[in-house]
Amino acid sequence: MKDFRYHLTSLAAVFLALAIGVVLGAGPLQANLSGALGGKVTTLQEQNDLLNRKVESLDKQNAANGNFISKLSSQVNQGSLAGRKIAVISFAGVPSAEVDKVVQTLSTSGAQIAGKAELGVGFTSPDFVQYRTSLAPRLPQYLEAKPDASASAESILAQAVMAVLQKGAEPSKSLVEILGAPENPLATFKDANGGAEAAVIITGDLSLSSGSTEGPVSGDQASAISDSVSAFAHFPKSAVALGSAASEGNVLSILREQSVAVTTIDSFPSARSLASLPPALLLAGNTPVALGSEIGAALPAPQLPKR
Repeated sequence: MKDFRYHLTSLAAVFLALAIGVVLGAGPLQANLSGALGGKVTTLQEQNDLLNRKVESLDKQNAANGNFISKLSSQVNQGSLAGRKIAVISFAGVPSAEVDKVVQTLSTSGAQIAGKAELGVGFTSPDFVQYRTSLAPRLPQYLEAKPDASASAESILAQAVMAVLQKGAEPSKSLVEILGAPENPLATFKDANGGAEAAVIITGDLSLSSGSTEGPVSGDQASAISDSVSAFAHFPKSAVALGSAASEGNVLSILREQSVAVTTIDSFPSARSLASLPPALLLAGNTPVALGSEIGAALPAPQLPKR
């Protein structure tokens, strides 16, 4: 066995080391450490303040750019849609303020708003598949153009929405009541006076079955959206879809990936996307094109039509 004095010496060394540590920590080392940390904190605060100022400056610059684009757009597009009757269709989750921006852009360009249709969550949600499937067979009797036998429930529902916007809410009273059933409203209409010959479809940032703006679109919902938009694309003159294509799960990205025959404009509701809307509507009846700067975009902006 080791001598007791060995253990006593070891314990004494440990306590001596602790004592030295406490003394140094409370004295010169503390001052050095506090000084070093204090310097780093000050530096980080200065860097943070600089970044905040840069962000503030960029926000102001972005707002100024948006203002400039809006002013220029209103002059360039003024009267370009004169005589056009255009419907505005918005998917669930699109804020009313964004719908108002589209209406204002169309009105400034001389278009007449033929009506607005707001689609409910159940229009594309996977949770309402059974409801849509059971409801769709009731609709063709109210449609002048009968759907193909292979048409999906979502395609038939979209054709019903189009019929209301083209004929008007009053002549399409049965369709309005069926689509807007209080227990499961699939579509509600406002100022639907009929005559719609073109449409703007606002997909916004639509995501999972909640119809909110969080997360990617599910596979089943993607099919429902694609079928709906494909049907909406058959307005007599043209149709344009607005929304986000910032990620692969966004609606516009899916429409582009699946080559749905409709012109799309991404980065909505930026001033740039709204500036592109009037000329896109004039050209969309020819060859659909993906406009913007996000996933799948082919051109940054539409070519201005000759006057």
